[in-house]
Amino acid sequence: MHVRAQVPDGVPTGAFGPSVIAMIATLIGAYRLSKRQVVQVMQTIFGVTVSLGSVVRCQVQASEAVLEPVAEAHGYV
Repeated sequence: MHVRAQVPDGVPTGAFGPSVIAMIATLIGAYRLSKRQVVQVMQTIFGVTVSLGSVVRCQVQASEAVLEPVAEAHGYV
């Protein structure tokens, strides 16, 4: 028998928190690193082990997080 507790609201369900997701998005977007380079930087500099798949997932999560503010900015401009 498996018992699974309810996760409280606001608790991230992924493997990484917002700081790691933001750093990965910054490395990909602002610094134009490849996903493989991001894996290396995260391990070498921060000691965080991430897979290529995790890098892609973090990129998607970051993109989804800024959809609304970007849409608002476009509307304002």
